[in-house]
Amino acid sequence: MHRKSAACFGVLVLCAQFLGGCASPQSIEPIEGHTFIVEDHAKLVVWSAARDALEASGRIENADFEAGEIRGYAGEGFDNVAVLISLRQLYQDEDIYTVAVASRSSVPLRDSQTARDQLVQDIREILEM
Repeated sequence: MHRKSAACFGVLVLCAQFLGGCASPQSIEPIEGHTFIVEDHAKLVVWSAARDALEASGRIENADFEAGEIRGYAGEGFDNVAVLISLRQLYQDEDIYTVAVASRSSVPLRDSQTARDQLVQDIREILEM
């Protein structure tokens, strides 16, 4: 009887770790991901490219233009992704932006780099970089 209880307890612990280890789009810090610089584009153009790229490969959970954040799900496994668009510097009449894209798998022990890399590639293609 004790062996059966211990086995049930072990299964419960594994389930709790699995569920507790799942990420959400809000738990991702874009600094964890890939960053690139965008020149010669207004913030609205960069924002629209990131939004369109994420909508094409998944879905948006939260978007805040003023903060420059877009969070949602992308990729085959609907990995959690975050995009942060921030002003890098003002240069005469041109703004230069840093775009950070991060992803984290919604399934523990699965790599989410593919979703991030695809999203970066899609944003760059839309911006014709």
